[in-house]
Amino acid sequence: MEVGPATTVGTEVYVDPDLCSRSRHCHAKHRCVDLCSMGVFVSIKGDGVYPEKSQLCCMCFLCNDFCPAHAITVRWTLRA
Repeated sequence: MEVGPATTVGTEVYVDPDLCSRSRHCHAKHRCVDLCSMGVFVSIKGDGVYPEKSQLCCMCFLCNDFCPAHAITVRWTLRA
Protein backbone atom coordinates (compact mmCIF):
# COMPACT_ATOMS: atom_id res chain seq x y z
CA MET A 1 0.00 0.00 0.00
CA GLU A 2 1.30 3.43 -0.92
CA VAL A 3 0.75 6.31 1.48
CA GLY A 4 0.73 9.88 0.21
CA PRO A 5 -0.42 13.30 1.35
CA ALA A 6 -4.05 13.71 2.31
CA THR A 7 -6.15 15.07 -0.52
CA THR A 8 -8.65 16.82 1.74
CA VAL A 9 -6.35 18.40 4.34
CA GLY A 10 -3.49 20.71 3.55
CA THR A 11 -1.64 23.79 4.67
CA GLU A 12 -1.78 27.32 3.42
CA VAL A 13 0.95 29.87 3.97
CA TYR A 14 -0.02 33.46 3.32
CA VAL A 15 2.34 36.44 3.30
CA ASP A 16 0.69 39.85 3.43
CA PRO A 17 2.65 41.71 0.74
CA ASP A 18 1.94 45.14 2.21
CA LEU A 19 3.25 44.23 5.63
CA CYS A 20 6.24 42.29 4.32
CA SER A 21 7.54 44.69 1.69
CA ARG A 22 7.06 47.79 3.83
CA SER A 23 8.52 46.33 7.01
CA ARG A 24 11.57 48.15 8.29
CA HIS A 25 11.77 45.76 11.23
CA CYS A 26 13.11 42.81 9.25
CA HIS A 27 16.74 43.36 10.13
CA ALA A 28 17.90 40.03 8.69
CA LYS A 29 16.49 40.68 5.21
CA HIS A 30 13.80 38.06 4.96
CA ARG A 31 14.82 35.83 7.82
CA CYS A 32 11.90 33.53 7.02
CA VAL A 33 13.61 32.38 3.80
CA ASP A 34 16.65 31.19 5.74
CA LEU A 35 14.65 29.96 8.72
CA CYS A 36 12.31 27.64 6.81
CA SER A 37 13.84 24.16 6.68
CA MET A 38 11.26 23.06 4.11
CA GLY A 39 12.12 25.74 1.52
CA VAL A 40 8.65 27.23 1.36
CA PHE A 41 9.67 30.86 0.81
CA VAL A 42 11.32 32.61 -2.11
CA SER A 43 12.72 36.11 -1.79
CA ILE A 44 11.43 38.60 -4.35
CA LYS A 45 13.84 41.50 -4.71
CA GLY A 46 12.27 44.66 -3.33
CA ASP A 47 8.87 43.03 -2.83
CA GLY A 48 9.36 40.82 0.22
CA VAL A 49 8.84 37.08 0.09
CA TYR A 50 6.44 34.67 -1.59
CA PRO A 51 5.41 31.22 -0.27
CA GLU A 52 6.20 29.41 -3.51
CA LYS A 53 5.93 25.88 -2.07
CA SER A 54 3.33 26.21 0.68
CA GLN A 55 2.31 22.57 0.22
CA LEU A 56 5.67 21.59 1.78
CA CYS A 57 4.97 23.46 5.02
CA CYS A 58 5.30 21.23 8.09
CA MET A 59 3.46 23.71 10.37
CA CYS A 60 6.41 24.41 12.68
CA PHE A 61 5.36 28.11 12.84
CA LEU A 62 8.96 29.38 13.02
CA CYS A 63 8.29 31.85 10.21
CA ASN A 64 5.22 33.14 12.00
CA ASP A 65 7.03 33.45 15.33
CA PHE A 66 10.09 35.24 13.97
CA CYS A 67 8.46 37.62 11.48
CA PRO A 68 8.80 41.08 13.07
CA ALA A 69 6.06 42.51 10.82
CA HIS A 70 3.59 39.67 11.59
CA ALA A 71 3.08 39.32 7.85
CA ILE A 72 3.01 35.50 7.73
CA THR A 73 -0.05 33.39 8.45
CA VAL A 74 0.05 29.58 8.49
CA ARG A 75 -3.18 27.61 8.68
CA TRP A 76 -4.84 24.30 7.90
CA THR A 77 -7.09 24.08 4.86
CA LEU A 78 -9.87 21.61 4.20
CA ARG A 79 -10.97 20.78 0.67
CA ALA A 80 -14.44 19.43 0.06
